[in-house]
Amino acid sequence: MSYITEEDSLYDGEPIEVYDINIGATRYVITSSDAKVTFEGLQAENLHIKHSNVKSSDSKKKANLDITMPTSHPLIKLLISNPPDDIMTVRIMRRHAGDDQWITYWRGNGGVVKQ
Repeated sequence: MSYITEEDSLYDGEPIEVYDINIGATRYVITSSDAKVTFEGLQAENLHIKHSNVKSSDSKKKANLDITMPTSHPLIKLLISNPPDDIMTVRIMRRHAGDDQWITYWRGNGGVVKQ
């Protein structure tokens, strides 16, 4: 079944999200799912991670998205203690359980870390 069919269903949708976060040559692949998730050949780290509502925008400027994760994670420690010079890119990828089709749910650059 295609992603859109699952997404439009009132009962069959079981979304799985992967947060693909890159800073320079360092990559973090994280999922909020309890299941083992492989994304682009990498095993995603299971973590309590979530994001605010995705808002669509007509302008070229993207709407902000807040991502919440434990402050004990190495990525957060890095961003708080010694913010890197490299740009942090974030992709939130989404698919449904039993489906292999990933879609880009949100994409943008990382910014401020709030505690």
